[in-house]
Amino acid sequence: MAIGRNNNQTQMQQLGREMTRRKDRFGFLQSLAEVLVDITALEINTMVVERISGDPFIPWQVYRDIYLLTSSYLEEKGAHPSLREPYLELRRKLELEYALLLADPDSDFEDLPENYPILTDPTVDLDTMTSRLPNPTQTNKEEIIKTKKLLNNSRFVRSLRKIRELKIALDNCDRALARQERENPQGENTEELQLKQSIYAQTIVHLDGQILNRYAQEIFRHPHKEQILAIHQDGVEGATRQWRELLSFIIHFNSH
Repeated sequence: MAIGRNNNQTQMQQLGREMTRRKDRFGFLQSLAEVLVDITALEINTMVVERISGDPFIPWQVYRDIYLLTSSYLEEKGAHPSLREPYLELRRKLELEYALLLADPDSDFEDLPENYPILTDPTVDLDTMTSRLPNPTQTNKEEIIKTKKLLNNSRFVRSLRKIRELKIALDNCDRALARQERENPQGENTEELQLKQSIYAQTIVHLDGQILNRYAQEIFRHPHKEQILAIHQDGVEGATRQWRELLSFIIHFNSH
């Protein structure tokens, strides 16, 4: 009888390990499926900035910083007037992404409220609009749980990562404008400084083979036009090579 019980225990342990392995594999495949939504198209942007931020991507911190972007907040912080509308556009993108999550019938978020203006009015005043976004500056348990749930959504975090890159460019430009006003008020104008933070070249490669190239008009007047275009082309070649290798890995993995 002892031998029989030992055999049963061993079989149960093996079964438990096998179920755990399958569960882990299913979780990995589910995550992979979510990533596949974003890698059906490859986008390469080239821009010139004053400095590159080495700060790691911390979703809660990034979300909090973008959540705070309102007209009153930007005025209080002294953001350059020419950049306030671009900053507010980032906050609108955040609101819109959340609204789309609420409207998704397959999501586990609460239902979309009626008359949510961010869906119909691209110029809605963020200072007067009632935001549905969880407030990351509150310390009460309910808001913390809502924020954590939102930042566990991979789709929202992917959008947050892209918005963060745009905010970094605006932050660079804001610092440059502030320094210009301090050190050389008669020097480089605001428009030229903003152009330095623009995307000069963009290439989008779709899975069906379609390739879209865009170039800002300013690139053709830039003194380092050839170097910027060469850097962009190198970036396109390296990114497409890695993209194809990733797709090949996924296809190979899925076939086993």
